[in-house]
Amino acid sequence: MMVEQNESDRTWFSRLLAIAGRLALPCLQLIRGRLRPRTPCPTVPGSPNKDYSKINECGDYDPYHGCNIEYLVGLDQDLQEATYVVYLDDKLDVAWCSTNANRKASSGMRCVIGRMAMLEAMPIQHLERERQKEFRTLLGEGLKHYLSCREDPEELKDAEASALALFARAERLINQWNGGSTLSPDDFGKNKKTNAAHSETKTVLELDLASYSDIARVLEENLDVHAVKAFEDQVQSFVDYGLNEVKLKRDDVVLGTAGDNAILIFDQAATMHCFAKAVHQAVVRHNADKTIDSAKRWFRMGAATGTVLVLQSERRIVGATVARAVRLEAAAQHGQLLVDVATYNVLPDDLKPAYGEEEGVSGKRDERFIARRCTFETVKGPA
Repeated sequence: MMVEQNESDRTWFSRLLAIAGRLALPCLQLIRGRLRPRTPCPTVPGSPNKDYSKINECGDYDPYHGCNIEYLVGLDQDLQEATYVVYLDDKLDVAWCSTNANRKASSGMRCVIGRMAMLEAMPIQHLERERQKEFRTLLGEGLKHYLSCREDPEELKDAEASALALFARAERLINQWNGGSTLSPDDFGKNKKTNAAHSETKTVLELDLASYSDIARVLEENLDVHAVKAFEDQVQSFVDYGLNEVKLKRDDVVLGTAGDNAILIFDQAATMHCFAKAVHQAVVRHNADKTIDSAKRWFRMGAATGTVLVLQSERRIVGATVARAVRLEAAAQHGQLLVDVATYNVLPDDLKPAYGEEEGVSGKRDERFIARRCTFETVKGPA
């Protein structure tokens, strides 16, 4: 009986040793900080490697964006509310991904991405690679600020301000490295000067496609990014139609695009109005035979008139007038154009009846604008 008891004790003791052996390494890793609970990393539909926690900055291949990762700007695995990744690829372009659909669809995100897209269009090929990397890293850092903050209205405002501040710093660096000159990509390496930037009074129009993020996400998850490109090309085709109607060339008028929007400048407010009307008419024709809402297209538009700095060779326009147009676009409903007082005052008398009474429009923080609203097409349902 005693022999059987000893044999049983040895069996249990052996089992305990086996269990302890299995737990030893994980416990040691936990103590060293190598094993920790974490929320899922950004996942990308259609990607062979959907876990962005496995990337590093040493040339790993990102199958989603189809490029190699050169420098990791930011990777979040710990925030409970959202995860994101921002990096520079081997061409030093800023690539990013986020799982926060609300953040990506927010007006602040449109502002950040729109400004970043305009800066990414600035010529940097003439610079040393380290300076190119420094410039693009600042853009990535700005985007990271906005993607990484919590879902708090005040924090989002501060994050947007921080992003724009970093973008401004990047712009100052480029201007400093260029010696204050304004050169096109073809001019660098040829030691040839171009016309300097000039300020003048322009009417600035910003148009934005409604529900872009929702439609793009459905296309990408069901098909791929090529479908999203085709969708964005369709958006820009409406712009091209409007320009053709007023007999203007895209290169002369369009100074910024970000997939779902465009920023244009016009010498005359009347031309801007005719362009906006033509775009809305094209949209109405497009929607006529569509039976589902997601197949329909609607634009919001905002326009402001004032002095701006036009940097034609950089495809860029600078000034508070641009910001005013963007704020007015955000306050417009689908199928509408909002204009500031300066724009309305210079419209021909035969166009003014198309606009409603003056109304106050809230911008960011304490901003307040007086505007008039033109409804080209009344859209049923929520705007």
